[in-house]
Amino acid sequence: MTSKLDREINMLLSPNLSMRSRSTQSRNRRGTGGSSAAAKKKRRRFRIEKVGWKYLKDSHRDCIHDAEKGAAALHNLSAAAREHMRNLQHVLTIVTRKYPNLESCVSSIMDSQEELFNQMSECKRRLSSIRTGLEVAKSLVEVLGPGEEVDVEGDE
Repeated sequence: MTSKLDREINMLLSPNLSMRSRSTQSRNRRGTGGSSAAAKKKRRRFRIEKVGWKYLKDSHRDCIHDAEKGAAALHNLSAAAREHMRNLQHVLTIVTRKYPNLESCVSSIMDSQEELFNQMSECKRRLSSIRTGLEVAKSLVEVLGPGEEVDVEGDE
């Protein structure tokens, strides 16, 4: 099964476009009143580039949208983990008061909780950089047109 983009490209590349009438085809064969072969080729290439650019732009938008959904899910997960950590802290405080002999076990759990908190903080820093990257990608997709180039400075 071919995609819509493949069908559009095949239509643009086919020598006998169904949109042209028979009289136009015969006139072009005679060489009177029609465009030169180079001009036709140039027009066809431009249409392909235009279709390709539209597809690329739509793909970038889809990718940005998916990344935004992922970032939102990560943010929600982080909030749920913070809530879970607060509840765990409360439970561990109660357990330590009621069963003082379990203090070493509780301290081990607290250490694990601290490590989890550090990992969450790193995750939040990465989430912030992802959001910055998404903003840059959005602005580039909206501003650039086919055939345009841009220099982007980044960490190397």
